[in-house]
Amino acid sequence: MRRKKEKEDREIDLATKFMQMGQSLATEGIENKDLTIQQMGTIMIFMGGLLLGPNSDDDIFKFGELCSMFSAKKILENVDMASFKNSTTYEDLIEKLKDMNDDNNDDNK
Repeated sequence: MRRKKEKEDREIDLATKFMQMGQSLATEGIENKDLTIQQMGTIMIFMGGLLLGPNSDDDIFKFGELCSMFSAKKILENVDMASFKNSTTYEDLIEKLKDMNDDNNDDNK
């Protein structure tokens, strides 16, 4: 029982920190008219809320799955998959993405 109480206390503490950081970012975004930063603050507040409540573990897992699917979608939309033809591992994928980033940085110079 004590272990469960410690876990709940820790989750409340972390939720509070996420929400405070999120509020700071949202305020900064509003003040600087930067909607991206404002939205990141809102997302952090949301993540803090995920830690609260009896189903927080399930909620966090579902949110993680949603983020993974969105990330995969973004990769498929923005990457020439032919260039990944011979990539067989996660490390290969990361190396190809780094190479693409370096190529983009060279193009912007």
